[in-house]
Amino acid sequence: MAVKEGRQSVVQWWSWHGTDFPELATLACRVLTQPASAAACKRNWAVWESVHTAKRNHLGLEKLSDLVYVAHNWKPAF
Repeated sequence: MAVKEGRQSVVQWWSWHGTDFPELATLACRVLTQPASAAACKRNWAVWESVHTAKRNHLGLEKLSDLVYVAHNWKPAF
């Protein structure tokens, strides 16, 4: 059965017809429901740019990654 435009979404098709391949159907539904946006990438690059400054440009990759992780996940408690 082909997916016809306007009648059902690809996610609906996988939900209804994916019983023969349940793991593939779950993966397909997860992938197909992801928003197509670069916002998360832009936020990540903004954090990297704020951490990797002229004073910190000699840091190793592991230390720099740790600082980015802390800067990205730190939330004020107030």
